Amino acid sequence: YGVCVGYLVLSAIAAIYFSSDPRGVQQIIVQNLPKENPISTVIYLLVAVSCLFTMPVIIASIAELLEKNCAIAAAA
Repeated sequence: YGVCVGYLVLSAIAAIYFSSDPRGVQQIIVQNLPKENPISTVIYLLVAVSCLFTMPVIIASIAELLEKNCAIAAAA
């Protein structure tokens, strides 16, 4: 329960903090960063690189699950 409560508290704090922004809370969280700040560009690039490098991990686990389930279905 502690982790769930922690996530809820942090999410509520972030929503309250960003709700004072005239743009409101953006659905894509990095869009809340100020565009004129050069560090924002670095963060955008790091998020893109992170997505590129984590995609194979996600696809590999899905492929493994499909192989297990298809092998069970084929044997039955």
